[in-house]
Amino acid sequence: MPNPSFFDTPPLTDKTFGKPGKWFAPTGQFRNGCFQHIVWLGFSGYVIVNHFKPKQILLVDPWPSYRRYPRFRNIDSSKKRLKGLVNWLRKMREKGYAFAGMLISHEHFDHAADIPVIYELLRHPANQHRAVANMSGEKITFGSSPVPDNELPPFYGDHRSLEVIRAGNESASITAYENEILDTNGSSLDYVVTDPNPPAGTKLNDLSLGDFIVTPFIWDHMNLCRGKHNTFGLPSSAQRQSAFLIRHKTPKAKKTFIISSAGEMHRAFTIGVMPQKIDTDTLITAITTPLTPDTYRQRKALVKYQHANITVRDYIVVSHFENFVLGPTRGFKQLKRKYKRVDKYQAELALLSPEDAKKVTALKRFKFPKELKEIPDPTTMAW
Repeated sequence: MPNPSFFDTPPLTDKTFGKPGKWFAPTGQFRNGCFQHIVWLGFSGYVIVNHFKPKQILLVDPWPSYRRYPRFRNIDSSKKRLKGLVNWLRKMREKGYAFAGMLISHEHFDHAADIPVIYELLRHPANQHRAVANMSGEKITFGSSPVPDNELPPFYGDHRSLEVIRAGNESASITAYENEILDTNGSSLDYVVTDPNPPAGTKLNDLSLGDFIVTPFIWDHMNLCRGKHNTFGLPSSAQRQSAFLIRHKTPKAKKTFIISSAGEMHRAFTIGVMPQKIDTDTLITAITTPLTPDTYRQRKALVKYQHANITVRDYIVVSHFENFVLGPTRGFKQLKRKYKRVDKYQAELALLSPEDAKKVTALKRFKFPKELKEIPDPTTMAW
């Protein structure tokens, strides 16, 4: 373990974020300090790895299939991504990494739909061509050893998310691994309500996931608006989610605040007032595909409100900007459109804070399964 002064200026907080570097290509991965090697899985899915002993892996909203229904998960591209991620997780376990847990921000398919199949594939026997229930009977073989039940990651979500995950599971029960994110008084959070209370930005009780400390916050979901343009049929910002502040238990370790599906956090879209400001080193926030006539006005409002209430020291990372209705973006034109939205986010931020605008960047989505093999071995990295 490094000496304490190491945490004052961690060498792996790379200020050339988003540009090619020594260990840094592709830009689907980066380090937020020493204990958070962050890999973007597409949409709002992340793997966060601590390479120091005890070596641990934390997952957030993994959805590598990009498919809403089990019958489509056996399409070649989806199967490769699912198998690529799970095979990498199984091999990392063989190298001595433990699974600290999995965080589910809300019940939508692009955040929670792959949870049952990931657990089924983690348990899948080695060297056996067996059917996978959550992939409509598709048969798969893994060369790596399965993860024993007592080493599977616990997963955390609000009660609605857990209900949806249970309902979508077509294999053996995984309820033994589920944990409900509760209100501070120990009661269930109703994340689909007509009168959101407590207000967005409310801090909940800390969760200990291995050596990661996770503080969930109640947040509001984007793509909601008043009146006839209401996408989800709910009034105002009545649809909700969890946002997560993630840090290692070591003092001075860097913090990451993840908003998995953009939060309006503005009086035009949010009921209530943010109870307290949030302090983080990296903010990972979401830009989604425009679904309503109010999208751009909402985004400007959310940028303004986020940065009035969240202090960010190092990076503002923008993701979730792929077309999740029609599948991942492909080709140069789609790539340009994607980065236009990131540029727009940056321009709106620049109106408020030129310094913060310099922190904004975007991640390039990892491709499966090839690039997961290229995550560097920490023993070869210059600490």
